[in-house]
Parts: sequence; structure tokens; C-alpha cells
Amino acid sequence: MKKFLTIMFMLIFCASQVFADEDFSSVNATTDLWDTKGVLNTKTNEQKFVTDEEFEKALDEMDAKVNKWGHWAKNRKKLKGKEYSKGNESEIIKNEAGAKSEYPVICVTTDLSAGEGIIPVGHYQIRAQKSEDNNVTLNLYQGYNLLAKLPATETNDDFEQDELVFSKVIPVNDTQVKIIYGALDINAYTYLNIAQ
Repeated sequence: MKKFLTIMFMLIFCASQVFADEDFSSVNATTDLWDTKGVLNTKTNEQKFVTDEEFEKALDEMDAKVNKWGHWAKNRKKLKGKEYSKGNESEIIKNEAGAKSEYPVICVTTDLSAGEGIIPVGHYQIRAQKSEDNNVTLNLYQGYNLLAKLPATETNDDFEQDELVFSKVIPVNDTQVKIIYGALDINAYTYLNIAQ
């Protein structure tokens, strides 16, 4: 049965090749089967040279036709509303804030006491804020949610950091940590107790 199907398939394939050759033999030799749009002069059979600008323009036109839906989807990516899904908030923050003004992220490895509340283990984006009466706070965010406002002390010390914008959690002793923050406009620090 397999031999029969194989032989039958080969006969059909060979017959289709013969018919295809016969169909195209009647085409005039000066007629071009491809759409050349003036690149090949049919009277003299000479090729026209294409400049780089014409080539780039043709590529852009083809890209616009082929990726029409891809470009449409890319332009509609920006989400609306105050809160976003938890999977893509850091990318959206980066796009909105820009690479130069990106805020640092700290990793809290143990629960910390912040006034009457607790800051649980996790990653937090940190931003310093100075009020009108020159009080400085370090604001901890997860996504667009503000989780804590920590009173901080402004300083001129750059904490011997190489980066322009930085933040770190530094253990001071068994019961306390120091959070340092530095940016172009403000450097600050605060001490927090480890939750018992």
C-alpha cells in the first residue's frame, strides 16, 4: 500500500511539472512575470539603478504594509487608569519617568518597623520628597501604590557611592538598619528598627 501511494504521488508530481512548463511556454519573452514597477526597461531590457533613498522608501512602504497590525498594537500599549497589573508596573514607570530620572529599588530582607506599621519583606521603589517646610521623607512604592512615608534627614554626604541615583539598605546592628538615598537634587538617610 505504501509503495502504491508513493508511486501515485510521484506520478502526480511529475505530471504537474509537465503541465506547468507547458502553461508558461506561451508567455512572451519581453513580458516580465514579476511586478518591477519601472525598474526594468522592457524596450531595451536594461536595469535602472536604485538610489539608497528609493530603496529605504520601498522598504518602509513594505514594512508599513506587512506590520500594519503590529504598529497599531504598539501604539495602543499605554494603559489607562491609576493602577496597572502587577506584572508590568516597573516597565511602565521606566517609560514614563525616563532613563535619566529612574528611581532606585531597594530590597528589604526582613520586616521593618515604621512608626506604628510594618514594612514587609520585598522590593520597593524609593523616592525622596522635600516638603515646603524642608522636611524630607523617603517614600516607598510597589507599583503605583505608596506603602510608606519615612521621615528622613537631608545630608550633603554622597555615602561614597559611584552612581548619581542610588539607594541601599545597610545593616547597622542586630536591631537597626540604615536606608540611604541619593539623587541629583537630594541626599538623605533614615534609620529603621527591625520588627520583632
